[in-house]
Amino acid sequence: PYPFVKDGEMNSIIIVGDADSSETVITASDIAAGLHNEITSIRSGLDTTKLASEVPNIRAVNSILVGGPCANAAAAEVMGNPADCTEGLEPGKGIIKLFEHGNGNVAVLVAGYNDAGLRRAAHVLANYKDYASILKGKEVEVTGTSLTDIQVNPIVGEEIICTSSADCGPGSYCYSSSCIIGEEPTSCSQCGEGLFNLCDDDECTALGNCEFIDNSVIF
Repeated sequence: PYPFVKDGEMNSIIIVGDADSSETVITASDIAAGLHNEITSIRSGLDTTKLASEVPNIRAVNSILVGGPCANAAAAEVMGNPADCTEGLEPGKGIIKLFEHGNGNVAVLVAGYNDAGLRRAAHVLANYKDYASILKGKEVEVTGTSLTDIQVNPIVGEEIICTSSADCGPGSYCYSSSCIIGEEPTSCSQCGEGLFNLCDDDECTALGNCEFIDNSVIF
């Protein structure tokens, strides 16, 4: 998932709070494992996770912030050090939110009111391909009672109506007037949502200067 993995190499740091719970550390490991599935370079991913105190300039890197601002100083900094560190978090819910630093780097916050909410949000990010069709906009809310009944809902107020990927900022691209978190497809073979990831006419046309040829075959 670009920009966190780029050209088969780790291009980001996963950051946990210095005093975070063991559950948060395990959650960070789950996210790291999901990212490592995309890594093809043997040189990459050796120092994936750091404590907040080990990252002197959060804006100098792409980051995945695990845990909210109550326990993660890096998350607090990115969020503007809110007076109420639980603001926007509710029991049983988790969030995934994209922040842009203005220099090309981005941060993704993965947080929950409690460990259960955090774990569900992290599960979505670690298995992002399973939820790609609904990871829209810059913030989504994750609900459920376990890891098997997860619901992901875009936060409508945060969704950007776009006309091109330039409207969406780093780490997102424009598709059907909505900003999608992830790397923009470069060919029709990457954009499909149906069986075997085949493209339909609309998906192909949305990529730009593409001509759709119906090669679908039932066998």
